[in-house]
Amino acid sequence: PNIRAYLQKSFSTEHICRLIKLNGILDCIMTQSASDKAKFDPESTSGSSFFTPSGEYNLYERTLWSSHINLCLYSGRGDVAFHPGSYITNTTSILGNSMTRTIFFKEITLACNNNNNSDGDNASWPLHLPASHHAVLVANLTSEPISCDDYGPENFVVISLIDSISDALTDPGKITYLRWFGVTFTKDKERTSDEKPPLSFRDGRLLLVAISRLPYEHQIRHLTKLASAISDAFIMYDKDKHLQKIIVENPEVSRFLSRVITIYAASMNIATSPMLRDVLFKQVGPCQYSLPQLHNIGDILNGSTGKEGNWYKRESCFMGLFEDWESPAVPNGEETPSKKIPGNVLLKTETIFELALVLGFRCAPRDFGQLLFASWNAAGRKGTWDPKELVPSSIKPFTPSKSLACILLELREDLCTVAFQIRGTKASLPESLLGQKLKKCSAAMSLPLNDTLGIMLTKAETVFSAISEKSDRMGGKYEQIDLTLLESHGRSRMTQ
Repeated sequence: PNIRAYLQKSFSTEHICRLIKLNGILDCIMTQSASDKAKFDPESTSGSSFFTPSGEYNLYERTLWSSHINLCLYSGRGDVAFHPGSYITNTTSILGNSMTRTIFFKEITLACNNNNNSDGDNASWPLHLPASHHAVLVANLTSEPISCDDYGPENFVVISLIDSISDALTDPGKITYLRWFGVTFTKDKERTSDEKPPLSFRDGRLLLVAISRLPYEHQIRHLTKLASAISDAFIMYDKDKHLQKIIVENPEVSRFLSRVITIYAASMNIATSPMLRDVLFKQVGPCQYSLPQLHNIGDILNGSTGKEGNWYKRESCFMGLFEDWESPAVPNGEETPSKKIPGNVLLKTETIFELALVLGFRCAPRDFGQLLFASWNAAGRKGTWDPKELVPSSIKPFTPSKSLACILLELREDLCTVAFQIRGTKASLPESLLGQKLKKCSAAMSLPLNDTLGIMLTKAETVFSAISEKSDRMGGKYEQIDLTLLESHGRSRMTQ
């Protein structure tokens, strides 16, 4: 306690800025190969490599990592241990006033961009944030008292990260391994951290935590901007064959798009259900930061192309940002969504999910269905973002003018509702917002079950007839259909 009190009195703005710069140096030391470290420190020799020959960390290295991460956590929240609800109970700021916290956050962008000549306003937020920087940020955002007067630091994080996402969406080629890692296939023996995918699970949670600290009006403003960026990007992909080729042939790009969609859907959940903030903080606040595991670039490339490789990882393949990263389920708690997403944002969201679903089918052979599943799962949550959608309703009637992607999504929801009705009100469903909606909808089915099944069969017949017609024109080659037919229907929907 005496040491902690001394540190609290002694820590200055300059100390925090120096710690942030040290974070970048430590990350470089811990994740680079001996040859890369020689470039970092010309006086180093091969005998002083920080890695053992097997690539494992020794006791001193593990101790250094643990001590430094604990220092980062302490700097961010004033305590090494996480205390749930501290953002409510704390009465004094940990890192100083709003202006000082913003300076610290800008220093992180400078450290990641290696641009010490800028004031931070023009430095882009990194799509991959090293663990030490992440520890300082998340420790502070989950513990710092929420100001009702100034949300400058949180807005800076959200705006900067959304701008970086928008920039990457505009030029998806920069997410390819060739440009992201800065290597070619001839350099596949170089090593990199497996925690380096752009917009990883950890980065997605950081955006979610920052958004959750903002008032509703700020959240909607940011979500409107993000929705516009994503929808504009997918409309552009739909029209540009060259960009489609980049996305389809480079699974790391389609996986990045899937992470964008998953994070966007989770952000919508946070905006409509404020009670999720406390749940999120309790799950994110006490996170541990393990040493980065290193792999050859070649191994990552092989895993991405479907060869032997451990490609299925939480950091890059998550379907949700809460406790179960393999599931899009959102904790329900005791209240239903209390906020509404504006209609213009919901319309753009529908466009995003439909076009992503179309593109996901084409990317599935290479990215193992990640973009397809992400868009499919996110679309299933669409009805929970507007309180009106939670009002009991019946099966949507068949509308021939709708795109096939839209009909597929409707059919999925119809099947879930009817299945729950058949199983009865005692059927077991996860305690989630989607489960809550299914219970209400199934209890209010206005049509007899036979009529409902008839509508669903008509929808299914429409989809299969269109696929069969396309297949006949292609000589029965079902595997070549991809979703070119859905693409044409998607475009006609966009022009209406």
